[in-house]
Amino acid sequence: KPLTTAGVVEVAKKIEREKRAAEPKPAPDLAAVPASVRCEVGTAIALPLDDDSVHLIVTSPPYGVGIEYEDSGDIQAALWPNFMHRWLTEAYRVTAEGGRLALNVPLDTTKGGYRAAYSEAVQAAQDAGWTYRSTIVWEDGQMGKSNARGSVDSQAAPHIYAPVEMIALFCKERWGRTPPCPPDLDHVLWLYWTNGLWRFSGESRSWEGHPAAFPLELPLRLVQLLSFPGD
Repeated sequence: KPLTTAGVVEVAKKIEREKRAAEPKPAPDLAAVPASVRCEVGTAIALPLDDDSVHLIVTSPPYGVGIEYEDSGDIQAALWPNFMHRWLTEAYRVTAEGGRLALNVPLDTTKGGYRAAYSEAVQAAQDAGWTYRSTIVWEDGQMGKSNARGSVDSQAAPHIYAPVEMIALFCKERWGRTPPCPPDLDHVLWLYWTNGLWRFSGESRSWEGHPAAFPLELPLRLVQLLSFPGD
């Protein structure tokens, strides 16, 4: 069926959107970062930080699902719990009493065998000394990550997939903190973000070639909600 003029325009727009989406994002302009911000590249198993010096850690570790990272490859699924325990122990060392950890991991995965990744991560954090507080369910809208639903229209072997990731929240010793300065969190955002079901898109384009970048919205919310200015 021939396209109308409007149809041709819409197809052209669609092609242009897909072309832009495929382009890598530019790296952040580090020249615009305040002088007080310290940027380092290293290993989370040996952090260049003093004991009891960190108020908030926001992180999403390798999941052990076969994603190849530039420097180290990925973690084998069978070794993932031990890997998690090692870096979580180091993270606990550098965190101050009352400091917090926001840990983004998948609910589960079929890569490297059927694994309850979230459950394994929570257990590893607790074994490393962290106190569990609560969990945010992040609906990232990326159902396309798994189109296989098992046996079609049959009870033989259905595969259930939840298009969500988890953000587990932990603290060191205690959750409550005495504000070191006046809080600056907007009331509307406070109401919105303390609802434990977050809905926003995952990252469709990597930047700096990172194979598993998460969207800016994720750390932005967590940093504003869980830390004070000056932390």
